[in-house]
Amino acid sequence: MHATSTRVSQRVLPCCLPKRLRHAAANSRRRNAGLPAATGPGPASSGTVESVISIPLFPLSNVLHPAQAGSLLVFEPRYLALFRDLQAAAPQGSSASEAKFAFGHILAAGAAPPALMQDSVGGLPACGVCATVKGIEELENGRLQVSYQGWRRFKLLTVDHDSKPYPMAAATWMDDDTASLSQEQQAATYALEQQVYGLLQQVASYMRQLEQGSAAGAAVAAPASGPTGLHGSSSGSKAQQRPLLPDSVLLFAPLPPSRQQSVADYLIKAGGSTGDKIATWQRMGSVYGQTSSKKKPPQDPYQAARDQLGKERRQELFSFAAASVLELGLPERLALLHCTDTAARLQYVAAAVQPFLADLVARVSLQQAMVKQ
Repeated sequence: MHATSTRVSQRVLPCCLPKRLRHAAANSRRRNAGLPAATGPGPASSGTVESVISIPLFPLSNVLHPAQAGSLLVFEPRYLALFRDLQAAAPQGSSASEAKFAFGHILAAGAAPPALMQDSVGGLPACGVCATVKGIEELENGRLQVSYQGWRRFKLLTVDHDSKPYPMAAATWMDDDTASLSQEQQAATYALEQQVYGLLQQVASYMRQLEQGSAAGAAVAAPASGPTGLHGSSSGSKAQQRPLLPDSVLLFAPLPPSRQQSVADYLIKAGGSTGDKIATWQRMGSVYGQTSSKKKPPQDPYQAARDQLGKERRQELFSFAAASVLELGLPERLALLHCTDTAARLQYVAAAVQPFLADLVARVSLQQAMVKQ
C-alpha cells in the first residue's frame, strides 16, 4: 500500500535491531522531552507547550512512517464517511492538496504484536502517524482512492468509538527527544545525516550505472544469494529518467557544510540592519566602486520548507525518509516508529545500506570488466 521510488532489499538488514530500538518497540509509554504545540492535525509550527489534538483514526494492517507517501482504496462505509466528513469540512472550492486535511494512520489491533498492545489506548496501539491527504479520486461503486503523506507522529490519550462511525482520538504530538542533547550529540547527529545521505547518493549512482549498462545489453545478473536491489529499478530509458531516491530524501536532506548559514544570514534573521549591510557588501565586492558581483548559485527549491520545519524536525523527517529506502518488516518498522532517538535511527539505516552498497560496487565492477572483453 505504501510505495516509494526505491528500496533496499530486506536481506541487507542486520539480523537484529540495536538494543535502543528493540526497547523502543516494546515500550510505547516512553516519555518525550518537549512536545511541540499544535492546534490540530496536519503540518503545524513548533512550540514549547504540549497541546491536545483531535484526529479521526483509520486502523490499517501496515505501519506508516513520517515523510512516507501512501495510497488507500477505501470501500468500507465507516471510512468512506471519514473522508466524506473531511471533504465537507474543507473550505469550498479547495482541492485535497489545498485543504491539507488529515487523518490518523494507525496499526490495527489485529496486526499489532502483543508487546505493543500492553500500552494500548481504546483497543489500539498508542502511537500512530498523522497523514495529510494529498488527493481523493472518486471511483465506481462509490469507492475512493486516497493518496496521502505521513507527516508527524502522535500519541493517543483517549479513543471515542461511539460518536462517529469511525474512531476519533484525542492525542498529543510525539517527536524525537532533542531537548536533552548536548552540543556534541547534536554535532554527531549532523555527521550521521551527512554519512547516510552520502551513502544513499552512492547507491543511486551505482544503480544508475547498472541500469545504463542493462540498457546497453551489458547487464550482470545479481547472485541468487545477494540482495534483490532497489524496488522499481528496471532497464531502459524511462528508468534512467526517473530519480532513484524518494523525493522525501531530497526534500529533508541536510545541507553540505559549505552551505550552512552565513554570518550575514544569521544577522538578518536576528533583526537589525547589520546583516543586510554585510550581504550588500559581499554582493558588491569589498573594493569601493566595484560594481560586478559573482553569479549566485541556483536556489535550493526545498530550502524554504526546511527553514519552516526547523532543524530538529527536518532531521527527524530525514531519518524516516532515509529508512523508507529500506525494505523493512513489521517489527523493524514498529521499532523505528516508536524510537525517539534520531541518531539511533540514522545509525540503523547506515548499517543496513553499507552491505548493499558494497554489493553494488562489486556488480558495477564486474559489469565494466565484461564490457571491456
